[in-house]
Amino acid sequence: MKSRCGKHGTRLRPYAFRDEDGAAKDPIFAALNRPAGLLTQALLDRLTARRPRTAEDVPEEIWARLTTVAEGTDHSCMYARVLLASRLAWFFTVNVPWVDQRLLKYFDWEHSAEAPAMWQGYLWQARVTPELWLRIKSDFLAAMHEKARLGEFAEQICTVFGFICIDEPDWLTTEEMQTAIRSLDAKGRAAVASVVSRRLEGARDKGEAMWSTRIAPWLDRVWPKDRMMVDSGSALNFAAGVVNTGAAFESAVEVIAPFLTSSDQYSFVVNRLKKSEYPERSPASVLQLLDLTVDTDCRWPGQELREVVNRIHAAHPELANDARFRSLDEYLRRCNL
Repeated sequence: MKSRCGKHGTRLRPYAFRDEDGAAKDPIFAALNRPAGLLTQALLDRLTARRPRTAEDVPEEIWARLTTVAEGTDHSCMYARVLLASRLAWFFTVNVPWVDQRLLKYFDWEHSAEAPAMWQGYLWQARVTPELWLRIKSDFLAAMHEKARLGEFAEQICTVFGFICIDEPDWLTTEEMQTAIRSLDAKGRAAVASVVSRRLEGARDKGEAMWSTRIAPWLDRVWPKDRMMVDSGSALNFAAGVVNTGAAFESAVEVIAPFLTSSDQYSFVVNRLKKSEYPERSPASVLQLLDLTVDTDCRWPGQELREVVNRIHAAHPELANDARFRSLDEYLRRCNL
């Protein structure tokens, strides 16, 4: 069956890889739905089924076909290359010289008109190894500056950047991280900040260690402290994240306080606090966190906020005289809670 498919693919290739008018707005959709992309996907499936570990495990005939796709000059080949880009890390593991010579040039923002499409393909199933990072680092950072051209993957590249910052901090200098974050808009920064929340939540009972050894030092060293860079999306992600810092919660609230601002989307932070023991263990810090994140102009606060405020009062009655507590209490009363 494989040989028959190979023969049919050879016969169909001149028709599938013909030039097409214009570039598609969604290169991945185009790659998955046009003849050149369908044939390339079939070739990739055939290649994957072999489970090769080295270039020698792949027949020369398949490398020749892949090279034809990589070197093609019309739009149909561009769509096919988008699929190759989605397997970049895998190709790099199997055949470094081929990737260096045939694929990486298309990721270069200065010299390749295909860079936006190729980066979207890569980000669709993004994986990166230390060795691959050395090759794509400069183009990756350039892609962050060009994220408006990455379509639905504009925030995905910021998320990948966030994971690199937290999990592989030696891959970037402090200045590179600072420059990259400052180049982002509010949505981009929020995507990076979401990694903080996800990493702390995923750490479970090791959240305190994750915070103390990785995230707190990184925030202090890298995250912009000027108020003009504060946005509600990042603030909510940081606020949600510190709920998973264990015994470091009080110091964590102090660290993120300069990065916080109020939002009418505060409910998921309140829900996390409700499920925790912090209102009893650290009522003053919980009050500080609520004061900085709850938008008291929001007309529909939930019962969960009233419950957390009541628990703060029960644990530390003297806080009822705090202006921040009174503001939250009056807000809830205005809303009949």
